[in-house]
Amino acid sequence: AIDSIFDRCEAGLNRAYPAIPAAKMRQTEPTQVFNSRKIPFSEVTFDSAGFTNIDADPYTITIPRTGRYSLCGFIEEVDASGGAGAQSVISVGFLEQNSILVLGAGTYRNSVYWPVMDLQEGTEIQLFPFLSGQSQRTIFEASMAVYWHSDVIRP
Repeated sequence: AIDSIFDRCEAGLNRAYPAIPAAKMRQTEPTQVFNSRKIPFSEVTFDSAGFTNIDADPYTITIPRTGRYSLCGFIEEVDASGGAGAQSVISVGFLEQNSILVLGAGTYRNSVYWPVMDLQEGTEIQLFPFLSGQSQRTIFEASMAVYWHSDVIRP
C-alpha cells in the first residue's frame, strides 16, 4: 500500500521535471475584438507540455492530461465611448468571469485568476472579452496561461 502512494508521488515529480507543465499565450499587437468572441493570440510565450498549436488554433490552450491547474487571463483595452457606468468583463473558457467598472473613456486593464481547479483532458481554455455599450474595440495586450499542479488532490 505504501509503495502505491510512493509510485503516485514519483509519477507527479516525474511530470514536473525538468519543467512544470505550463503554457502561456499572448497578443501584443493592437487588435480589434468583438464582445463574447475569442481573442486571437499572436505568440506562445512558453509551452512545456504541448498545450498549444498556435498555427492551427490561435485562440486555445488545450489541457493534455486530467489534473489540477491554475488559470489566469489578462486584457488591456480602450473604451472610447466615454460612457461611465459600463462594465469590462473577461472570461477564461467556461469559467466565471471578472468584471470591472468603467468610469469613462480611457485604457482599462482587467485580469482574472483561478488558483486551483480540476480540469479534464481535452478541456479547451479561451479568453472572451465583453464591454457593455461597445460591441467592438481595440485591445493593446492580452494573455492567458495555464499551470499544472498535480494529477490528484492528494498524492
